[in-house]
Amino acid sequence: MFRKHKKPATEGPPVHHVVGTIVSINESQNYVLIDTGGIVTVTKGEALKSFSGEQQTAVLTVSPEQKPPFMIADIISGTPHNGDQVMK
Repeated sequence: MFRKHKKPATEGPPVHHVVGTIVSINESQNYVLIDTGGIVTVTKGEALKSFSGEQQTAVLTVSPEQKPPFMIADIISGTPHNGDQVMK
């Protein structure tokens, strides 16, 4: 009798979940305001990425200051733009 071996799981591209959209950028204090449109489960210090279309524009980290439906994220690297989608 033949045994069937499970094929090893292949890793595909990472799955990103939309957190919200950048609505304001404070370049002098190096943070963005994100409109989440509702409740989003992100934690302080969590890394996020912003995208313009398929192009990544910045790496962000969630700040403790939140006022739903908005949250603040510090800009770690890159140049985010108003209207960029933010994903985790």
